[in-house]
This record gives sequence, C-alpha cells and structure tokens, in this order.
Amino acid sequence: MPDPLTPAFAAALTRLPNKMMWWDPRVRENLPGPPYNYPRFPTRALGEALRLGLQTAQPDRALRVNRLGVILTENDKAVNNARSRRLVEQWRAASTGTDFFIYEFPASENIPHDFIDPLQPDARTGKVNALLVEWLTKPQSENKGNY
Repeated sequence: MPDPLTPAFAAALTRLPNKMMWWDPRVRENLPGPPYNYPRFPTRALGEALRLGLQTAQPDRALRVNRLGVILTENDKAVNNARSRRLVEQWRAASTGTDFFIYEFPASENIPHDFIDPLQPDARTGKVNALLVEWLTKPQSENKGNY
C-alpha cells in the first residue's frame, strides 16, 4: 500500500465491521505451521497494528532503548522492507544513544516472512539467532550506529 494511503486504510479497518480473513484462502484452515497459529486474522486487529505502526513512525521520535535490531528478508511478502529501512533510518537520526543493527537476508537464501519460529516451515531460527548473538555479545561501543 502506498505510504500516503496507509492512515486512511488503518482508520477504515478500525471503524468498519470486523471481518475474519484467511491468511491463505487457497488452503484456509489447513495452513502449514505451528498448531497455535490462527488460520485467519481480524481486519480490526490489522487496522490497530497499522495505527500503532503509524504512531511509532512519527518524525523525530527518539527511541528510549540502548539497542535495536531489525532482521529482514528480501522474500518477505508481508512487510515492506524499504519502509522498514526508512523507519530505522528515521529512528537512527533521532536516537543518538541507541545502537542499531539491521540485516537483510538476500532473496537467494529463500527465507520466508516468519523465519524465527522453529515450528514454521522453512524457519531459519539458527541463522537469526547466530546474527543476534554475534551482535548482542559485542561491546556496545563497537556497534554504535552500525548496520
């Protein structure tokens, strides 16, 4: 969705009647993955998630954390990686005391959206955990502002 339309879309989803949507209408309740996954999602929850995202993306919003790590995958069909990188850049500019880490798995690794849950098909928990452990075990001064 284009950035300028996101606020209106979020507002509509939070005000219109709630509807349960299939994550994948082709397989419906036979969605592969962990038994605790819901095969559908509520449109109101999506609207609230978008609204929360818009609040976190306010200009000049400084973070109140020492470290922030973001791991993306080029194969993600659910997340706009360019928008995620812009948000990290925005936070980085406003949060001089925060150590940033950002990594994007290349498309050639064929890593899907939900790559951290060990019960997801095609999960890459080991790769993600190794990146996080490497980053988090370095002294903060070595990481300041790096990605």
